[in-house]
Amino acid sequence: PILDSLIPVIPWTLSIYVFSFLYWPFQYLMCCRLGKDHAYRFLSADFFAKTICLVCFLVFPTTNLRPPISEHGFWNQSLNLLYRLDAPDNLFPSIHCLVSWLCYVGIRGQHRGWRPYRLFVLGMALAICISTLTTKQHVIPDVAAGILLAEFSYWFVHYSRLDQLYANVLSKSRWWLKSIFLRETFIVRSVQRIPANMQKKLRTVCKNVLIILWLSVNFWFVYCCLY
Repeated sequence: PILDSLIPVIPWTLSIYVFSFLYWPFQYLMCCRLGKDHAYRFLSADFFAKTICLVCFLVFPTTNLRPPISEHGFWNQSLNLLYRLDAPDNLFPSIHCLVSWLCYVGIRGQHRGWRPYRLFVLGMALAICISTLTTKQHVIPDVAAGILLAEFSYWFVHYSRLDQLYANVLSKSRWWLKSIFLRETFIVRSVQRIPANMQKKLRTVCKNVLIILWLSVNFWFVYCCLY
């Protein structure tokens, strides 16, 4: 496209593109800590959006022509390494833009949270979207589709009540796991001997660990399926 040809290659923006893989899990955790109902809506929107992406990748496969990059300089070499490792497929919509914008949508309308932090999340979303263009990993339609899909998914799962269905599935799964692995184990009997104030702290730590594990499994499972 003409507009994409006007966007220059800026190799150092690869740092923003790669940093997103560290940024997303942290932001997912922040969104999930804004309340149980909000966490279910956010995670169900993420799951729904990535399911739509999978359908698009299978039904409407796209590719991208990358420009030749010289091997002079650290960032040029790094960008060439990315090109060798990451095949130019599964591009529409952009997963980078989808996830980054969903992180912003998930915190945008929340009164709990520092306003400068919300602006920071918006800035990160825009920076990552721009980096997908300046590294020539995506074109403008990929970016636009990723942003629109994030907005639509967050709205759709709430008004279609898919977030409630998602919550019911997770609640039943959690009860099932507890009934099998936790209720009659030595760990639980040992925890019961711990003072009540320590038990509360331990439950908080375990809850955060489970959230991180769940987000990690969800993210890497979808990433492996799509890439």
